[in-house]
Amino acid sequence: YTQKRDEHWTRNRAILKFTTWGDPSHLELIDKGRPPFCQETTDRYVRANGIDTVVRAHQDANHGFYFPTHNGKVATIFSSDTYCSTQSKGSVFLVRLSSPSERFNQDPFINQHPTTHNSLISKTSQSLSSQTNSHNTSILPFSPLLIFDTIQLESEDYIQKFDYSLEDVEEASREKEEERVLSALKRIKTHKQADVTIKQIEKEIESIVDISQIVNDAVVQVG
Repeated sequence: YTQKRDEHWTRNRAILKFTTWGDPSHLELIDKGRPPFCQETTDRYVRANGIDTVVRAHQDANHGFYFPTHNGKVATIFSSDTYCSTQSKGSVFLVRLSSPSERFNQDPFINQHPTTHNSLISKTSQSLSSQTNSHNTSILPFSPLLIFDTIQLESEDYIQKFDYSLEDVEEASREKEEERVLSALKRIKTHKQADVTIKQIEKEIESIVDISQIVNDAVVQVG
């Protein structure tokens, strides 16, 4: 994901990225516009988007799975032990247990801010809305998707409630980034050491076992 606030897709779907890939920290990266990964954010996201459960693949999980958190809305499954590297992969499953038309007004792109490419959003919204069952959705309350601008403002308000200073937030972000880098370096070192150990074991085996003789004996027995 690339975070460019001027991009229509990113501004309106950033909450999906943050909810499913964020770490559970109030301070982490809030100074860069990232919302807190907390139960309130998750509850608003799943309610606004008609989602019952978010199952996310993330950095690590005890025994491959974290039990659902955030009031049962988010579960974490094992993703990759090289999550911090550039080639890591993960996945996200958004689970909807009932028909969208029974839960909310299904409109994927809702304009709530004057700077979010009004014309493009309007055209997309009208096009997609025309494909929904108007009879089922017309009686439901309006429930827009959360957008990046709203979450960013809420993040700033969230910080103020806890009396976090900008210095506190920046320091927390730096510490978290340092932890990630150190963790990645530690894993790399462990993997390299494991490779060295395996090669040492192979050499020891070769020094005490005549592999060629074993192969010859096996050929003779087959013959």
